[in-house]
Amino acid sequence: MNNRLAFAGVASMLLISAALASCERAAKEEFQDDSLTPRSPALFSDERNRLAKEIPGTWIADNRLLRIPSSGTEYLFDSLTLERDEKAMDNLPGIIKSASKEIESIEGSLVSAAFQGAMLDIHQCGRAEIKSRGKKSVHDFYLIVIHGMPHLFLYDSSGGHRMLTVMSVFDPDSNYDLLFLGDWTKPRFVCFRRSLGTKGAVGAPEPGPFSWDWDEEGEEEGGEDDGRGQPPRDAEVRGAGRDYSLDYAQQWIEEIRQTGDEGKRLMALNDIRMALLSKDESLQSAALMAVASIADVNYDKASMRPFVLPFIESKNGSLRANSMYALLATGVQPGDSAMFMKMSADPDPGVRGRITHVLHTCNKGDLMGEASDVVLNLLDDKDSNVARDNLHCIWGAQVSDKVQNRLIEMAATKDREKKHNVFYFGLSTLENKSRPVIQALIKEMQTGDFELESRSRWGLSFGIPDEHKGMVADAFLALLKSRSDSEIQSDCLRNLSNYGEARHLPDIEKFASGGTDSESMKQEAENAIAAIKRRGGK
Repeated sequence: MNNRLAFAGVASMLLISAALASCERAAKEEFQDDSLTPRSPALFSDERNRLAKEIPGTWIADNRLLRIPSSGTEYLFDSLTLERDEKAMDNLPGIIKSASKEIESIEGSLVSAAFQGAMLDIHQCGRAEIKSRGKKSVHDFYLIVIHGMPHLFLYDSSGGHRMLTVMSVFDPDSNYDLLFLGDWTKPRFVCFRRSLGTKGAVGAPEPGPFSWDWDEEGEEEGGEDDGRGQPPRDAEVRGAGRDYSLDYAQQWIEEIRQTGDEGKRLMALNDIRMALLSKDESLQSAALMAVASIADVNYDKASMRPFVLPFIESKNGSLRANSMYALLATGVQPGDSAMFMKMSADPDPGVRGRITHVLHTCNKGDLMGEASDVVLNLLDDKDSNVARDNLHCIWGAQVSDKVQNRLIEMAATKDREKKHNVFYFGLSTLENKSRPVIQALIKEMQTGDFELESRSRWGLSFGIPDEHKGMVADAFLALLKSRSDSEIQSDCLRNLSNYGEARHLPDIEKFASGGTDSESMKQEAENAIAAIKRRGGK
């Protein structure tokens, strides 16, 4: 969507709102002028009339976009579906007769005079389906021009009618179009967005309920946001001057994840596809973030993939980065891992910083083979932030001996923060710890850095190959005999329960019988003894 066009539309609407009162008076006087020569209304088909050409389709009231309040809080409607049909012209005689009966009301006289007066041209007509507060109604619609101002006239079979002022913004590159409708008698404008794929069509999914979400007092006073998400009262575009992608993403995510309204969910999915097809990078970014956040929601994910895939080659680095997660959320396909590995050379650090995590997710934690080589290069990236981000994403993975050895080298730094990061996110979390890694963790259990000691004990509780379990049990037994802290003793006994052998039993039994006064600790020791014996220890 072209934001410049949107702002231009806003400015125009503000002028229209200010002039409506005087326009009503002038229109009433002119339409009631007896010198006007009535003629039969005619349908003018002009391809150059963009509004007449583009207005058919389904339009959804969007409370995330512009609303211009006025003195009333009258509800308009949730959605409007317009289907062109020239047969609606046949109903005009009855409509004119009905409107003439209401000559005493301002609106009635305007409608009657407009359809009988010499100034009236009808630029589009057909069937309108309105959904409002859970109810549907069908109307004839006529797009007319009064004093050069487009109006949408709606008429139902019971004789009810409405006249709405029309403004529009059409995106030439997609169908992310906006329609602004204002009530003729109570000047206010509401923004409607076009539903995906509904130009000139009907049958779009049910929209979710739309709420104005403001109170009359706040509207009269005009002022700041009252904390409930309503817009400022000065008719400015919500989010103008800032990145609104997070607002859209959050709205779509909430609408898709809720389980009470299937129509709302389908409409949000349509909006996401429409945003991905648009040329607005903020909308594209919002859509990619939303897709990544609904990976666990049941919907046709395969149908979303073609909309996401082109962004892998976007010129915008942020879109490339977001597209990787969105693509994963649509379902991993053969070749995805190789594609992500190629992106490890991306010029944008925001992309490179995510590669290890993306490969981790794509390969379900397996970063062996070619992936390990990619990770190794990223750990040495020239951008320190990229190296740090990829280190953080190693958590819980299986990596090659080369990567494990590189982590050990990195842990030798005198920079305490970097050392902690290597142990916290890397060495302690690996699912396939090598002997050098195990030895590094054992050594760290004895350094006096209480945070790393605790982290190393935790790290040695899993990912230990069978051939190294005896070595780990030896380390925990030595620690048990040299520490009085109950937390450390408990960690040691739990690990001895998992890794201990028959040769460890005498020392554990000695601890149980006289090494502690704690009954709970004695019980943990007895549990460790029983577990070792169950594994075959004597």
